[in-house]
Amino acid sequence: MNKLISLFFLFFYVFTGMIAQSNESASNECINCSTPIDESAILDIRSTNKGVLISRMSLQQRNSIINPAKGLLVFVLDEVEPFFSYYDGNQWTDFHGKDGATGVRGPKGTKGDPGPVGPIGPAGGPKGEKGERGYRGMQGPAGADGKDGAQGFAGPQGPVGPVGPAGADGNDGAQGPQGPTGATGPAGATGPAGATGPAGATGPAGADGADGNDGAQGPQGPQGPQGPQGPTGATGPAGADGADGADGNDGAQGPQGPQGPQGPQGPTGATGPAGADGNDGAQGPQGPQGPAGDCGCGGLTSEEETNQSYKLNIYSLIEEQKELIEEQKTIIETLSMEVSLIKESVKHIDSNRSYTSSTILQKARLGQNMPNPFNSRTKVPYYIPQNSRSATLQIHNLFGEMINSIPIVSFGQGFIELEQGDFNVGQYTITLKVDEKLIQTQKIIVVK
Repeated sequence: MNKLISLFFLFFYVFTGMIAQSNESASNECINCSTPIDESAILDIRSTNKGVLISRMSLQQRNSIINPAKGLLVFVLDEVEPFFSYYDGNQWTDFHGKDGATGVRGPKGTKGDPGPVGPIGPAGGPKGEKGERGYRGMQGPAGADGKDGAQGFAGPQGPVGPVGPAGADGNDGAQGPQGPTGATGPAGATGPAGATGPAGATGPAGADGADGNDGAQGPQGPQGPQGPQGPTGATGPAGADGADGADGNDGAQGPQGPQGPQGPQGPTGATGPAGADGNDGAQGPQGPQGPAGDCGCGGLTSEEETNQSYKLNIYSLIEEQKELIEEQKTIIETLSMEVSLIKESVKHIDSNRSYTSSTILQKARLGQNMPNPFNSRTKVPYYIPQNSRSATLQIHNLFGEMINSIPIVSFGQGFIELEQGDFNVGQYTITLKVDEKLIQTQKIIVVK
């Protein structure tokens, strides 16, 4: 606000100066005056709805004015905030409408040297202001060491402290080297044996004399040659069979061996009883009527109908034979699995021990499902030892996600039947787990 007031004073000064230069003898002028003009003003402009318009120009135009007069006033337009500007005789000075932001505080100036101490004023004068604290003087040199004081009286002896615990035994020192064995002296010559005189009568036994001191131990003689091996003793009776040890952990599954030749087809098993008819499904909506068929002219003759019926019967028999063949394959697969189990178990049995079927089949196994691929149902053979605690068949898709886990409650040899309706078309893996241990994995394929 102070800048604006100064600006208006400057404007009137310049404008008045211009009028005074153009006509120094002119009288005072007033525009829109209803009362007398002030004698000190050469121009008086009065209005409540209009103002005075100063020359407006760009910054470049202002700077292009040649020899501007001292006090020349213009209004600059081409800045973010337009402003008044006047020439002070040396340079242009700008007046902005708003105060600028406070500038960054300058760095603190260095502290000046303390002034000289003034003379002491007369006594009783007013107390002067406290001067600034002077700089700390340099540390003076260390004074000479004082004389040692007299030695004080000895204090009473303190009580004896408790005995500390015994330290740990140190390590035994290294054993010294064994001294050399002394040389054996030569044996004296044996004199000739005298003739044995006749045996005199045995006198009474004298009292036992006191035992003499043990003589020093003579040097050890050389080791004699090993005697011949004695005859083998008779075989003792066989001991009773010990209790079977606990089953060891299953070893890693070895690579699958080559498939053996297919065995001869077994006899056709008896056809099982037909299952109960399932409930009829709900009737679907009726489809749209198809287009009319061609004329039924030239229908089958009775001979052709007979041939057609015969073909249908043959096709039905073929389908039945296929199902029987698939069942036989399942039986063969199961028998093959049992044979492989027996072979493995026989390898670990002592030739002197008898064995039964309970010691032969000791490891769980998962067979390949039959048929595979399948489009209706399939059977998965398995064997689980009777002493197992739990068993499950887990089914995973190709992404490793488990889609079903079937608990197995019947141990020993058995089958699990899978329905095509429980799967989408594709490949899956089935895994047998017994007592929370992974036993074996097979691949199954579901088709339409």
